[in-house]
Amino acid sequence: LDLSTGELVVQEKIQVYPNPATDFVALQTDISFEIQGIQVVDNQGKIILVKNIFMPAGKSLSQLNVSGLTTGVYHLQFIGADGTKILTERLIIQ
Repeated sequence: LDLSTGELVVQEKIQVYPNPATDFVALQTDISFEIQGIQVVDNQGKIILVKNIFMPAGKSLSQLNVSGLTTGVYHLQFIGADGTKILTERLIIQ
């Protein structure tokens, strides 16, 4: 709830599972905007993987191959249709 406006604020989220992962992760959305790509970023901020992927607004399900990633903590940065980063989710690789 936004106390300044009295409006209910819904935080959009992308479910990433299984997490921790080893080979593949499922990306499940129910969001109000399109996703055009994903960047996998390590803890030092280095972009490890860039994947063009289209996930339309609304409910969507996709899969990401993470088998080439070494054990560690990463951040999945979801890129919108205009090229800007719109959401970030944490991913653990075992």
